[in-house]
Amino acid sequence: MGCRNSKPRFALLLPLMTYIYNSSINLMKGLHCTCICMHADAALFNLEYERWLGEHSKVVARLRAAVEEHRPDGELRAYVDEAAAHYGALMGHKARVAGADPLHLLSGLWKGAAERCFLWIGGFRPSELIKVCTLKFIIYHRLKDQEARKVHTQAWYNNASTDLK
Repeated sequence: MGCRNSKPRFALLLPLMTYIYNSSINLMKGLHCTCICMHADAALFNLEYERWLGEHSKVVARLRAAVEEHRPDGELRAYVDEAAAHYGALMGHKARVAGADPLHLLSGLWKGAAERCFLWIGGFRPSELIKVCTLKFIIYHRLKDQEARKVHTQAWYNNASTDLK
């Protein structure tokens, strides 16, 4: 891309960057910051995730042992339900942190290096998510501008018609 295309692209991205900056400032108000500013829910999520990983290996080991022992379906069902409930707990933790600090959840910094590598290999790119959000933001503001122009035009016609009477 040449320099000619960069100015219009920057003009399109500037409102989005300003919005994100202002939103991050609002999120940072009232937080206790050390070297790295992190929302309290994000820090709690990191601790809960570490605890969840420790418990996860135990749940999987119990399930694997039950399968290898060829237990009846009724007993296996209890182990499968336990594993499903365990993943449900993780989803609950993720839901809480998504409401408080979605960027922390998307960044994957709470994951280990191998997990981040597999996310990358699997095709998860936070930059793609940002591109989609940017496109939605631009479309939303264009529609908003069009609606404002329609209202302004309608008001102008109304004023012009009352002036002619």
